[in-house]
Amino acid sequence: MISEKGKIEALVYASGSNGISLEKLSEVMNLPDYKIKNTLKELSEQLIKSNDSGLLIIQSDDKYKIATKQSINSLIVKLVGNTSVKLSQSNLETLTIIAYRQPITRIELDEIRGVNSSRTIQKLIELKLIYKSGKKTVLGNPALYSTTSKFLKTFGLNTLDDLPNKEIKEN
Repeated sequence: MISEKGKIEALVYASGSNGISLEKLSEVMNLPDYKIKNTLKELSEQLIKSNDSGLLIIQSDDKYKIATKQSINSLIVKLVGNTSVKLSQSNLETLTIIAYRQPITRIELDEIRGVNSSRTIQKLIELKLIYKSGKKTVLGNPALYSTTSKFLKTFGLNTLDDLPNKEIKEN
């Protein structure tokens, strides 16, 4: 019979790149959140220490996911090609402002940057690093932009609270 730890591991694996929340794991396993959380911590530490596993359990955007260890990155690249995201200086600048000021409109972004950000925003949307998160309730109802869970994963963050505590100075 498979242990609770093994079942939780399988559920995290089966959730794929979307991941699975603590609440969902608790619901499916019919166990209290604290027990699931302790088991996930134990499993994560076990995988980190193991030289026999190339996997990790990571927490990103309040969901748990299976990921590969950095040390086998070259093998993964050989298998699937390089999937890293290449960003220009203007893409990084725009993404940084959005990350710290979200949700933010293009006009607000343009005022901070001093240039039109339309193309950069479109590129970041194509890369699935940002998305239209709503509309601001002002004249014209401009779109609001926020970062995605792919942004968190790409930059190795669990939540936006993990961003460095830096102030962005307006021009």
